Amino acid sequence: MVLLSSAADEPIDPGLWIGLAVIFFILALIALGIFLLIWKIIKYRRYKRPQNLTRWQRRKYAKSLQSRYGVSYAVGLPYLFGLPFAYGTVCFVMITLRGFLFEYSGTTYDLPYEKICDVYIDTRKSVLRYYNQLIGPSIRVRTQYYLIITYMDNGFAQKVLFACPHPRKAEPFINAFRSQPLRASQNPQNFQL
Repeated sequence: MVLLSSAADEPIDPGLWIGLAVIFFILALIALGIFLLIWKIIKYRRYKRPQNLTRWQRRKYAKSLQSRYGVSYAVGLPYLFGLPFAYGTVCFVMITLRGFLFEYSGTTYDLPYEKICDVYIDTRKSVLRYYNQLIGPSIRVRTQYYLIITYMDNGFAQKVLFACPHPRKAEPFINAFRSQPLRASQNPQNFQL
């Protein structure tokens, strides 16, 4: 009891209060940093799109892309060749006023109409015949139709291939391309021999 009464009578050192305040401030900063880190992780996971989407999730995500980018049409198609994406993953292809927009896992690629030479649907047999050497024998996507977009890149013709389960999904892209005025790269040229 003597120790308790003597400790209560003595004033507390102001250096101790300053030390406690500094320790409390440091702990508050650490707690704030942990909170912000957890909040960023949760926010990142919320916006990161899972790779295997159901048909309903794909439609819902396509509608959110339409509102985010202001596109007239968006559809998810399995990607095959021509862009730096993983083979066979679902890539969202969209129609904008200036061209086509490709989105995969938050990364977008814009292909303006000025660079596009042709957009068409092809069958499995001809795709296997012409593109098997480019892609290799790894075309395992079970579909009968393919959306093929041909564009000019530094003077060379490049192609982007998507598996298309039905031609109706690719028709808006063909119609959007054909509704654009002809460019110099699309005008037919006559040569005399």
